[in-house]
Amino acid sequence: MQDRTFCDLFFVLPDKNPIGAHLCVIQERCPASLTQAVKKRRDKKNGTWLEIAPESGLIEDSIHKVLEYAYTGKINDIKFDTFEPEKCIYLMNAATLYELQELEQIAAKYLQGKIDMKNSYKLLARSDELKVKRAKDICLDYALKNPQFIANKDGVKQLGLDLFQEVVLLQQNPPAKLEPVEVTAPNLIAQDFSQVYQKKSDTGDVVFKVGESNVRCHKAVIAEASKKLSQLVETNQGRGVIMFPPDTPQLSLDAFEAMLKWIYYSCELIKPIESTQLIPFCKFWDLPALNTICENVIREGIAAPTVISILEVAYNKAIEGEGMLQKELRERCLKFITKNLSEINFNPLKNLPAIVAVDVLNKIQETFKNGTPPPTSVPPSRPPTRQPPRGAPPTVGTSGWQRIMPGTSPPSSTSPSPPPSISEPPGFIPPGKQEEVTEVQTKKHTKKRSKKNLKKK
Repeated sequence: MQDRTFCDLFFVLPDKNPIGAHLCVIQERCPASLTQAVKKRRDKKNGTWLEIAPESGLIEDSIHKVLEYAYTGKINDIKFDTFEPEKCIYLMNAATLYELQELEQIAAKYLQGKIDMKNSYKLLARSDELKVKRAKDICLDYALKNPQFIANKDGVKQLGLDLFQEVVLLQQNPPAKLEPVEVTAPNLIAQDFSQVYQKKSDTGDVVFKVGESNVRCHKAVIAEASKKLSQLVETNQGRGVIMFPPDTPQLSLDAFEAMLKWIYYSCELIKPIESTQLIPFCKFWDLPALNTICENVIREGIAAPTVISILEVAYNKAIEGEGMLQKELRERCLKFITKNLSEINFNPLKNLPAIVAVDVLNKIQETFKNGTPPPTSVPPSRPPTRQPPRGAPPTVGTSGWQRIMPGTSPPSSTSPSPPPSISEPPGFIPPGKQEEVTEVQTKKHTKKRSKKNLKKK
């Protein structure tokens, strides 16, 4: 958002060009800058103008760095180790005035690592002049750690008499050593821009027509996302509601809001159905980063409710340049369909090109030709009842009738009800009685033979 095309807030320094910003962002990211060190505030048609008080110690560079932090959550010159230590003191002064705790800690840590014998005199004098306490403490701590500090006559001349005497007194009664500065304050950029998004209906300055709905948002935020969207907004200024060109891929309201959340505060919680709509939209309006996120979402989001929508993306001519993606999606979707036929609603296929339905049918046919049975959902049924063989003793178990071999006990039944009474076949001998029957038959046979022998005699 360094492009100031749609600025509506201006910081004015004496004899300097106004520094543009966006009120919707500054209200959330740096609200103290709207009141602190402001000599005069003027509200004009083109925005709010803040005249900075000269005695505040604010300079053009420090205000630019504050705005860079407000929009990005970082300072690139500090990140890449190209920031001048003296400017760091001015930045600490601005961060203190504007109550930006994390930025003040970032600058203090950088200053502590950059101070040396050559620049320490100038840095100490500047921090004393601007009354930046933490910067002065860092410089004094360095001076007290190096006894040769006051021995350098050329360096001491830069301090002035009062500051020199202060250093001498501290050497005689040194304070506690200063601990290394650490950045402990949280980075709230995502939360703050989330608030900007939440308040877009009240503070937005542009309206888009999405389906039957009007969606209000901020021109500066939309323009930052894409040059093409910036041109669309710029060419439609003062025309009320902005309507997308007829050849623009259509978005549902949910998909458009998902895009806005990503643009405002990098929210990647996008549903697969929304992603299928956003991919052609991103190609059309040049949003490559969001397009990559949506591609990853649909790769992992193939399911029964989404597979047909994702298959539509795989055949969409608007993204034919993504050959590998489309080929991958087709293979994944068709494979999923053949394994989950009974769970998928195929009605949306009638709204897609005929080639889609043909490929689906060919894949199903190919799969089942190779011997893979079609997936069916059969309700559980009771096991078939088996009739006992003729002449076998009956008993009831969990799996129907079973034959009981002699000398074995019948299996226990899970049902408390007794088995149905069935008449025993002629000559049936219950299990366990065979030995008794054999003994009785032997005795009878012996008696018959004895009677026959007596008759013969």
